[in-house]
Amino acid sequence: YIHLQEITGNQDYLVRAKELTDWVCTHFSEPETGFFYFTHQDQQDILVRKKEVYDGATPSGNAVMCANLLYLSLVFDLPEFKERAMAMLGALENAIVKYPGSFGVWAGQLQIQTKGVVELAITGKNWQIQVPQVLQAYIPHKIIQWGETNLAFFPLLVGRESNEDAAFYICKDYSCKAPIFNIADFLANV
Repeated sequence: YIHLQEITGNQDYLVRAKELTDWVCTHFSEPETGFFYFTHQDQQDILVRKKEVYDGATPSGNAVMCANLLYLSLVFDLPEFKERAMAMLGALENAIVKYPGSFGVWAGQLQIQTKGVVELAITGKNWQIQVPQVLQAYIPHKIIQWGETNLAFFPLLVGRESNEDAAFYICKDYSCKAPIFNIADFLANV
């Protein structure tokens, strides 16, 4: 759902991603470490509740949840999500650095936290027209939110309305530079 929102601009996908993340936190959490079990808390037909942290051919559920928590913490301004994800990263940091091949997704998240995230807000009457060009550009470590109107529960979009066809905001910690109204200038500044 997170990536569907980035492609479509439909904020309902983010709301659904948060709902699913809340559900997973409720039913799969290991309270002692902050990691997640592979099985639901009510499942009775298992001997041991497994907790996977190694990334192999497929990423571990915990690595994916860490990425989800970090992304959603920025989108919804949820410090508790960020604290949990950072605790997960911190618990594995030495192993990630020593054995990055076994912790590929974790290593990517550690790099994002080290380098920082670029927050991009794109608003205006015709923001949809700009989507293909923005998505074709290589912009690593980004969060993109698109929208025509002020959506109060998305801090990155609050106060960023525009009567222009499209207004591009480059932000860090919800503090944005002056809007840019030309896509070429925007892409040059990202």
